Amino acid sequence: MVESTKVFVHGNPETSAIWSLLVNELHKNGINKIILLTPPGFGAPTPKGWSATVREYRDAAQPAMTKLGERFAAASPQNGLAIIAANDQFAGSAENQQQVAAGVNAKVANIPDAGHWWMIERPALAASILIEHWKSFNN
Repeated sequence: MVESTKVFVHGNPETSAIWSLLVNELHKNGINKIILLTPPGFGAPTPKGWSATVREYRDAAQPAMTKLGERFAAASPQNGLAIIAANDQFAGSAENQQQVAAGVNAKVANIPDAGHWWMIERPALAASILIEHWKSFNN
């Protein structure tokens, strides 16, 4: 079976380095087709005229994220996974995250004893969760 590409996207103000420990764990387990996407100014070049203000990021991201979210929900994906870190103070309540996951038919995986940066705090556990999830629909 052909390995599908795994894509990881971070928010700001992080850079794609936030995924390094997780990517290392995935590589140890034979997952090698990985792409790390980066928003402008946080490890990626900025477009001409980009002033990098909070308003500019918000204005640029909101319509795109809204449209992407609508397309994603309409597609009714079959293999979604929502990772909920118990101590994440940025992603909203666990209940809200579970509702979002249910709204797009995604499975939920919980990472205890980790916060918003679960990929750094618990990279081996996160990798095992992702690998098991990917195996569940590749077999």
